[in-house]
Amino acid sequence: MECHGENLGGRIFIEDPVVGTLVATNLTDGPGGIGSTYSDEDFIKAIRNGVRKDGKSVVFMPSHEYNVIDADDLAALIAYIRSKVPVDSTHLPETKIGFPFRLMYVLSDIHLFPARLIDHSVEIPEPVAVRTPRQLGAYVATTCIGCHGDNYGGGKIPGVPPHWPEASNLTIGGVLADYTEEDFFRAMRDGINLEGHVMEQEFMPWQVFGYMTDEELSGLFEYLQSLPPRATGSR
Repeated sequence: MECHGENLGGRIFIEDPVVGTLVATNLTDGPGGIGSTYSDEDFIKAIRNGVRKDGKSVVFMPSHEYNVIDADDLAALIAYIRSKVPVDSTHLPETKIGFPFRLMYVLSDIHLFPARLIDHSVEIPEPVAVRTPRQLGAYVATTCIGCHGDNYGGGKIPGVPPHWPEASNLTIGGVLADYTEEDFFRAMRDGINLEGHVMEQEFMPWQVFGYMTDEELSGLFEYLQSLPPRATGSR
């Protein structure tokens, strides 16, 4: 939803002089969408492996974060995508990557072509019948890695427009050190941080993450609290 829109019909999710114009695909089977031409297997390859139907890498989609989705959740996700009302996205422009961004990709670790970051030999994980809260938290925490880093230490986010702030340190070495579970729920559900400020959704899509169940959010908080403290900016 954050990138493809609430109706999954695609949208421009970044338009910046440096980055260029990045357009998320219409996932429905409406005009301009891929739903009618993508098989379930095609969707799986795009979601888990970052590979489009034509064999090329998707652009800027965090497939390397979704590689851990288990078989049941993957099936549910595809079924949900197919249930959406067809949307006409023929008015949307094509993705155009700015030259400065291409140069940054060559010189840094921007995740422009995620298919190059993935171990394609890893099979779809089998469903886990019962997870402990911390295991559940670790499972859903992979969606935080793209911005907050593999170790959740936060810092400058690769590939975003220059005006974006650095991602927060989610370990007890950073902002979550003073959070209670109640504070965490308020931040994720209402977008209100510990200082009482509403977080900007452009940078922290709390409305999307707010769809997590109480069990998932509680597990996520427990998992993040269990991580060793990291230096802020060490993502």
